[in-house]
Amino acid sequence: MKNSTETVFANAKVNLALHVTGRRSDSYHFLDSLVVFPKIKDILMIKEANNFSVSIGGEFSDWVDPEENSVIKAYDLVKNKLQSNFSIHLEKNIPVGAGLGGGSADSAAVLRYFQKKYKIEIPKKEMIAQIGADVPVCLSKKFQRVRGIGEITEEIYENNFELWIVLVNPRINVSTGKIFQSLKETENKGLESFKGFKASKDFIKYLLRQRNDLQSVACEKYPEIKCVLDEILETKSNLLARMTGSGSTCFGLYSKMEDALRAQENMREKFKSWWVKYSKVF
Repeated sequence: MKNSTETVFANAKVNLALHVTGRRSDSYHFLDSLVVFPKIKDILMIKEANNFSVSIGGEFSDWVDPEENSVIKAYDLVKNKLQSNFSIHLEKNIPVGAGLGGGSADSAAVLRYFQKKYKIEIPKKEMIAQIGADVPVCLSKKFQRVRGIGEITEEIYENNFELWIVLVNPRINVSTGKIFQSLKETENKGLESFKGFKASKDFIKYLLRQRNDLQSVACEKYPEIKCVLDEILETKSNLLARMTGSGSTCFGLYSKMEDALRAQENMREKFKSWWVKYSKVF
């Protein structure tokens, strides 16, 4: 049916490691990062309409500026190729300013939808990255390595692991720009060579040798993030605790679902105001 509403999903993005490897003259930073997409999602409902409109609901709707939403920016990139106007309703379930790429995931979901449904060509990744550095990688939900300013993406096929993740956010909004501006060292080494992991434990050993170059700066500016990391490290059977993106969300990795579920429930009980979710990663 022409005017039926269609539902698309925008998965949260998690940087398992994030190395800052340089800085361009226009202040954009070069990155080298491993990205996964747990099954924690924003929901977008899209249908043809007489006039274009965007409405926002969900747990974190009050954190979003409806006039400057990334969904609008994504739509603006392709609207001239569409024969109709559209209404888009966004259910905002992913925390904002949280290092989970929620806005970028929403933008990518819009572009993905129009590309698939209406067979239009979407802009090149260099242009898409102007909406947000995470938008190109969010065009796919696969395990990926991201480089450049976010426009160079490479799917990783070595993912025969069994890992679960717990995401924890203390409900604070972190400015990505301010974190990057506070970096003292921007010329860091990239990721180690990514190859040949026989089991999840080998992959974890690899991740433990990597880092998030934004984490120490974020912890200094926002002590709540350091508190979250410490709490994750204290959970039983935790394999790794790290911040994703520029914060404020941190994550713990676990080899078994029951360990991740227990960690989620324990932290929800101890810190009732925190946002805590678990999901399978691989």
